[in-house]
Amino acid sequence: MAVRKISFYISLIVIMTGMVGLPVLVQGGSEGAPVFVPPMRGAPATQVGGGTRGQAGRAQIQLLAPRQVAYASTPQPNLYWYLDGSLSYRAEISVLDDQSAEPLLETTLAASKPGMQHLSLAKQGVKLLADRDYEWSIILIQDEKQRSNDVVATGPIRYVPLSADLQKAITAASEEEKAHRYAEAGYWYDAMDHLARLLTKHPNQDRYRHWRNQLLEQVGLPPLN
Repeated sequence: MAVRKISFYISLIVIMTGMVGLPVLVQGGSEGAPVFVPPMRGAPATQVGGGTRGQAGRAQIQLLAPRQVAYASTPQPNLYWYLDGSLSYRAEISVLDDQSAEPLLETTLAASKPGMQHLSLAKQGVKLLADRDYEWSIILIQDEKQRSNDVVATGPIRYVPLSADLQKAITAASEEEKAHRYAEAGYWYDAMDHLARLLTKHPNQDRYRHWRNQLLEQVGLPPLN
């Protein structure tokens, strides 16, 4: 009898040991939130006016951009920001590089409702040069005569074409996995753009909003509503 008990316990231990390391299935997707790995090359871009957030009156703007330089895989990426409240001031968006005195882009933003906003550099006819640091900014102009009172939110960006291996991995990835592959390779702007496209296609999918908020929190930015 004692031998049978010992054999039973040994069998139980073997079964439980074999279960260690088995994948845990998570409801709602095969992966957790994407993890952004900042690029190691180059120095952090200079922040202007308090970083990637700005507030004037009741309007608060948060750029969907990290404080350090991040990659875009296209010379004409989409730039995203969140407007919390109605703008009562004129607002401009500009794109500057680190080698030119004149801005690559400088235009007034059209009045818009609160919520997610974006600007397509392709529609603006603007192209970034590869491997050059840029800063894009949104300026809230509180007083046309006293521009020193401008509130500026700035985000760094660098266009770096995808390597052949990374392009192959992204092409082979599922629609959900693409955001992960972009983020882990330092392509912040592509990860954000891909999540925005997923949310447009699946507006009721809260998982994608959670993933976006997780990415924002990873770079020290508050989550969005």
